Amino acid sequence: MDAKILACAAPEPGSAGTGGMLSKVNAARKCLALGIAMIIAAGKQRDVLLRLFDGEQLGTMFVPRERAYSGKKVWLATLPKPAGELTLDDGAVTALIKRGRSLLPIGVREVRGVFGVGAPVRCIDKDGNVIGIGLTNYKSTEIENIKGRHSEEIEKLIGYKHSDEVIHRDNFVLTSETL
Repeated sequence: MDAKILACAAPEPGSAGTGGMLSKVNAARKCLALGIAMIIAAGKQRDVLLRLFDGEQLGTMFVPRERAYSGKKVWLATLPKPAGELTLDDGAVTALIKRGRSLLPIGVREVRGVFGVGAPVRCIDKDGNVIGIGLTNYKSTEIENIKGRHSEEIEKLIGYKHSDEVIHRDNFVLTSETL
């Protein structure tokens, strides 16, 4: 499931459909996040399920990678529209992707959107590539004040300190492109 497939999926249903391709692609994303294979095929074709089970190649098959999420991370990985975006520096991107670390304020370069504590936000690199989605420990205005700063400075900058992390690694998932 990559950006090309998502870009091709229109939200409007076709002449014979009811949900549009986007709803089908989002269903496939959820299945893949759970480690379940999925096929999108024309349901109006005669005996389509029997033919698929007999091995006939119909439609488009989505096969999950080895890595799968469960519980809250499935929900995060399949959110259609996060509340905002955080642009990260190269060090933060590496820490999230290669080291499985939390996102610290020093790694945040830009905040987009207005959101509260616990909101799902998309994390992107400096080129606009989506790295993952996470739940914030601070609201957007607070992240704006602490971005690029050390965790020890949080309380001085915003008057309290909930945690050292903007997003804790337990509340973050990598997108399928970065897994």
